[in-house]
Amino acid sequence: MIPNIILAIPFIIMGILTAYTVLYKKYSWIITIVTVTLIIVVRYYEGDWVYSLQNKYGN
Repeated sequence: MIPNIILAIPFIIMGILTAYTVLYKKYSWIITIVTVTLIIVVRYYEGDWVYSLQNKYGN
């Protein structure tokens, strides 16, 4: 469960940032590009990161 929580942190931060941009209507292509890039990177390396985090923090 710990690896999943650790890997959820970037998505939580992106959700807060996206909510801020929508609420205050401060839309930016930079935020969109960074968010999409971060999602792609996390999803691409997720398997390796879960495995290594499980070895480090697992039971």
